[in-house]
Amino acid sequence: MALRPRMHFLLHSEAGVRLHRGMKRYTPIAAYTLVVLAFALIAVWLALDLQKERQRLIDATTTTSQQQGKLVGKGLSIFHTTANHLLNDVLGRTYPDDFIVPAPNPLIWARYSGLLAERVRDTPFLHSLALYNENCVFMASDTPEPTLKARTLQQCDAARKQAGSSKLQVRYITSAYALLGKPVLAFYRNTPTLDNSFAGGATTTLDIAHLQSWLHEYMLDDNESLTIFLEDGQLLAHAAGTANPLSALSVQQNLRQNMALPFYQQAGQEPRTVQQGGLLMSVTMADDFPGYVVVSFGTSGLLKDWRAHAWQLSMFLLMLFAVSLFCTSAYLKLLDEREKLEKLATTDALTGALNRRSFTERGQAETERAHRYARPLSLMMVDADHFKKINDRWGHGTGDSVLIGLSKILQRSVRQTDLVARMGGEEFAILLPETPPEQALSIAERLKDTVFSTVMTTCEQHDIRVTVSVGVATLQEGETLDDLLARADQACYASKTGGRNQVNTAPLTMALAC
Repeated sequence: MALRPRMHFLLHSEAGVRLHRGMKRYTPIAAYTLVVLAFALIAVWLALDLQKERQRLIDATTTTSQQQGKLVGKGLSIFHTTANHLLNDVLGRTYPDDFIVPAPNPLIWARYSGLLAERVRDTPFLHSLALYNENCVFMASDTPEPTLKARTLQQCDAARKQAGSSKLQVRYITSAYALLGKPVLAFYRNTPTLDNSFAGGATTTLDIAHLQSWLHEYMLDDNESLTIFLEDGQLLAHAAGTANPLSALSVQQNLRQNMALPFYQQAGQEPRTVQQGGLLMSVTMADDFPGYVVVSFGTSGLLKDWRAHAWQLSMFLLMLFAVSLFCTSAYLKLLDEREKLEKLATTDALTGALNRRSFTERGQAETERAHRYARPLSLMMVDADHFKKINDRWGHGTGDSVLIGLSKILQRSVRQTDLVARMGGEEFAILLPETPPEQALSIAERLKDTVFSTVMTTCEQHDIRVTVSVGVATLQEGETLDDLLARADQACYASKTGGRNQVNTAPLTMALAC
């Protein structure tokens, strides 16, 4: 005995099997994926934009620090140039023979002290203008004689090394060796000689306290600091903004870690900027002054507002993302409810097939399309045989389950473009677009055999086999959907009266001329 396919039903359960459960399960996943991808792209774009903004801020600060360093360097060059002109002017007013006279000599001291006092008064930031002889002993000064009497030039060895060179030299003098007991920056220049021998010279000093005070006059950003070094790395002055805890020693240590000292640059070269360890340093060599200026910024304070802005944008984006997920969830629920309502309005509640109203609306559209484009359109009416006996023997619950099973068989036996509808009771209609008569007949025969071959098993393990009577009709010119339904129904009635479990084709009709 050949095995027949079976369909199992949980009878007396909720109304049947939910057929064609409308929207695909992937729709919510796709919606959430699109939202996540969209916000991921926005987050990447925002991160790149914030990174560019951060770099623009660093670049702007770098430019500012370089300009600040050049400005301070110009000020140092003014000190250097002023001292050079002062010493050159003083040496031009001296007699070479006076430099070979043993010092101290009251006559020579008296000869030059008034001149030195007058000249130094013209440059208020310079003081202690003095002359030293070939033995490096001070021979005249703007100060009273006892102050420098029998004193020698502290940087004498360096002066002798320059011999007859008249180039201005700069040295840092600690408070222990300075005449006034406080650190100074000493400028000295040897008097020129024909044989390039050492014959003494002139010197003046710049108070480091004055240099420090002058540096504080610059308008500093809260995160900024200014530091001045001699070319040998000797610290001269340091000033820092209120939010910059960086000390001069810290600046010096960072310089030693990041670049060689003495400074590698030559005067006139562009500043060099180093960023490391939360510190941005710009180093500028003064044009004439033998030293360099370091302008430093703490990147932590520099980027404080930027980080706050980045945090605010991130929180806003996160909140917007959460709101978007909530709105997406609500929208999906709305779509699901709409789908359910549409399904209730267009499908049969028991079988899941189209209801009569929906079938009529869509069937009329298909009928008009078939007439417009002269395409074939066929219709099958399917009626379950002896269905009342099933209800009488097994109960209406079993009968409903049989109708559900029959609807599934019908829908599986036709194409997705075909329309399957429950017209009422145990009667179904199937509209077959693009189907000529012979193909419709073949489909009807196959469908009838499939129903007959299927055994439906109840929850009590009773086997039920159902047969159907089928009527087939094909749309004729000028015919409406109702006409097509009527002819297919007549053919179905012929199948039932002819013995059931068979297929009949509706005869062609012709309108007679009046």
